Amino acid sequence: MFLLSALAIFAFTTAWAAGDMEATDKYIEVTGVSETEIIPDEIHFVIELKEFWTEEFEGKEPKDFKNKVSMTEIEAELRSQLSGLGISDSAVRVEEIGNYGRDEGRLFGVSKQFDITLNDFSLIDKISDVVDKRAVVYMRIGELKNNNMDEYRKAGKIAALKAARDKAAYMAEALGVKVGDVLRIIEPGDGVGIEMLRSPMANVISNNAGGYDNFRTIRLQCSMKVRFAIE
Repeated sequence: MFLLSALAIFAFTTAWAAGDMEATDKYIEVTGVSETEIIPDEIHFVIELKEFWTEEFEGKEPKDFKNKVSMTEIEAELRSQLSGLGISDSAVRVEEIGNYGRDEGRLFGVSKQFDITLNDFSLIDKISDVVDKRAVVYMRIGELKNNNMDEYRKAGKIAALKAARDKAAYMAEALGVKVGDVLRIIEPGDGVGIEMLRSPMANVISNNAGGYDNFRTIRLQCSMKVRFAIE
């Protein structure tokens, strides 16, 4: 399900000049901007897990740690849990492998970062419920994507051009003149950001990650600079 909501269409940065043209060649130049809110259909959920000793959760001192849960066991359990949620093995990618030390370097463990590709925010709650919290370093939402971004960009640029035209028209009217032909169009870079609606689990470990019904969205901002002749 895709949602396209034009939150705001506006324009700014108006210039009236004849400096670099002949005095009779007057023009008005504006930048039109459009903003579009898009629901992602590809969600990357990032989890970092580390090896641990069972004794560290029993209140014992590091010198008494004996039973290490290996990364092989932790990863196998994670993939089994994800499979049980209908998430295929191909959707799980290992991003980073590292190691860490504790007890002044006498104890060493391995850590791994997993990038899990999802298409539904509700799966984040379910993953949080089943993953072994003893192994979790952090869990967070990573990159958000939509497979129709090119179409959204096209629609956004058209909206920005229309915003520029409307802005130029009323600015010119306020000065008692009319907008004529387009003299130049400049296409600045687009801006893409994430509109975050916080949940209790945003970027932290939680036993109850409820709140992802309030999903995050992608915010696409397009701008177009247009120069119009003045009649």
